Amino acid sequence: MPIVPPPEPAERCHTAGLALAPATRGDVAVGHERRYFTLTNTLDVPCILFGYPGVQLLDSGGDPLPTTAVRGEGYLFHDDGQISIVLPPGGAARFGVEWVHTPVGAETSRLEAHLLAVIPPDEYGPLSASVAITACEQERLHVTAVQPIAGATAGSLIVSRAT
Repeated sequence: MPIVPPPEPAERCHTAGLALAPATRGDVAVGHERRYFTLTNTLDVPCILFGYPGVQLLDSGGDPLPTTAVRGEGYLFHDDGQISIVLPPGGAARFGVEWVHTPVGAETSRLEAHLLAVIPPDEYGPLSASVAITACEQERLHVTAVQPIAGATAGSLIVSRAT
C-alpha cells in the first residue's frame, strides 16, 4: 500500500516504508536470551529513525499476549541510547530485544509467543515477525533504541545522539 502523501527525503521512516526481519539466531546466557531485529528502508528516498520501537508478544493466531516492554539495556546487551539515523534507500538499522526464558523465583509458567509485533519509533502501525519467544519474568522484554548496523553494505548515517 503506498504512503499518502508520498514521503519527502529526510522525513521520519513510516511503517509502510519499512521491512522487519529477525536475526537468524540470538544469544543465550544465564537464563536470558537476546535477538536483534532489523528495520530496512524499502522506499526510494532516505528516511530518519530515532528512538525506541514498541513491541508486543503475539500468539500463533496474532492475538496479543501480556507484554511488559522496558526501554534500555538488559543482561546480555548494552543500549547506547537514542540516535538519529538516516536510512538511505535499502539501508537498515537494528534494535535488540532480550527476555528471560527460565522461570524466576516462584514463577512457574512460561509464555510462548510465535509472533512479535514491532511499532517503529514515532509510528502507530505495527510490523510483525515470526519468532519463538518463551518469556518469563512477567513477560518482560528489554528493548534497545534503534542503532546503526556496523559494517552493513547499505549503511546508515548517524545524524545526532540524544543527550
